[in-house]
Amino acid sequence: MRTWVEELETALKKEEQIVRALLEQALLKTPALQVGNIAELSAIVNREQPLVLQLQSTREGQQRILSQNGVEGETLRAVIAQAPEKEEALSHLRETLRAAVLELQRVNTKNHAIAASRFAQYDQLVKSLQKPQTLYTNHGAASGRKSTGQAFIDQKI
Repeated sequence: MRTWVEELETALKKEEQIVRALLEQALLKTPALQVGNIAELSAIVNREQPLVLQLQSTREGQQRILSQNGVEGETLRAVIAQAPEKEEALSHLRETLRAAVLELQRVNTKNHAIAASRFAQYDQLVKSLQKPQTLYTNHGAASGRKSTGQAFIDQKI
């Protein structure tokens, strides 16, 4: 029978694999965001959803392992210190997982900035497309000018 430390080690390995898969998807998302490829973004999000659910399930499993063994609420570093026989392997896993999470956060921050920029561009485009309409409707009549109730385009010259 496996010990709780071995179960934790397996769960941490699985978490790292999932985080790396999410990182791969985030890296694919960057060029799709840059060019505004909505179809590709949709496909990426569809691939990310099951990964996020797997990650949530894996973390819940880790919490169960820790809770059942009286180390719930402690840092991973403190938990590792309680397992001297696996301390080196768990410490290495902790560091590689931490590096993967930090890289995922960096890429997600970059993607968020790109998306915000694209949304701002779309917003500006929509606003600029709406402005010319005021020339063709009576709602856009210049102040001080007598409105005939007709759109500019329908007025007699």
